[in-house]
Amino acid sequence: MLTQYGYHVMKLQARTDSTIHPWHILIPIEPYGEHLAQVEAQADTLDLFGAEQDDPTALDNVARRLGTPVAQAPPLREGDRLQLGRFLIGDAGIWAFGGATAGQTSPVIETEWAYYLFRLDSLTPAGVAPLSGIRAEVTQLVEGVRAKEALKRTAAEVADQVKTGTSLEAVAAQRGLSVRTYGPFTRYTPPPALQDAPEVDGAAFRLRVGETGGPYPATRATYFLRSLKKTLADSALFATQIDTLRANAQRQARQARVQLVLASLRQSASVKDLRKELEQAQRAAQNAAPAPSPNRQ
Repeated sequence: MLTQYGYHVMKLQARTDSTIHPWHILIPIEPYGEHLAQVEAQADTLDLFGAEQDDPTALDNVARRLGTPVAQAPPLREGDRLQLGRFLIGDAGIWAFGGATAGQTSPVIETEWAYYLFRLDSLTPAGVAPLSGIRAEVTQLVEGVRAKEALKRTAAEVADQVKTGTSLEAVAAQRGLSVRTYGPFTRYTPPPALQDAPEVDGAAFRLRVGETGGPYPATRATYFLRSLKKTLADSALFATQIDTLRANAQRQARQARVQLVLASLRQSASVKDLRKELEQAQRAAQNAAPAPSPNRQ
């Protein structure tokens, strides 16, 4: 199976009604031979003609030379890591806030998936932003608050209708809402739509068959539920799966303890961020070093 990470070879070792144990090999896609030489030559061109330049046109010029498009990165705040799609480029922020000035280009930043070259187009000092600069963001936040208040009112009205005996299907038809049927599912394997709504998943198992409940607010929606059918746990089946369930529970408990220890260490640790100072020291050392010869073999 091909994904953005490479080719995956998988083998199903064992399977029960609720768990699977796969065997997995990842074969990453890496350049080699002529392709690798071409990529490295392009990286050298980026480094030689575009990296660490004070000329704002250097980035556009080297992009035209390589036939590579230039894309605008999203705004970045100090301390954050730049995210481009699904990729995080941490060194971009370290360089940008490490003493760079508008118009300068960064060193070539190498990652596992690409080479990057950035230009700092503008730098805004920290402080309270003027309303004109954040109007769109503020408007979006206000609209979000209003939408949540409207949702609460609608949910209260639907709850009143349900209490009078109106069915969920009738309420949905009147208000243009959707009614969906999920399941069967267990407490630990909710359907994808409910995986980020554990309170809704729990409510589904508290309701009696035929009983309607709600509203249950969740991250992306507010739910009303009606229990259609319940199947009680099978003790005989549980006895056949107890070893697997115990092993899974022990593994989860170990992971929880590790996370607890790491969280405790983070809270008690005293960490000083020296990335900006290290970047400035590196730039100073590079500026003090003799310029390399433009001739390359």
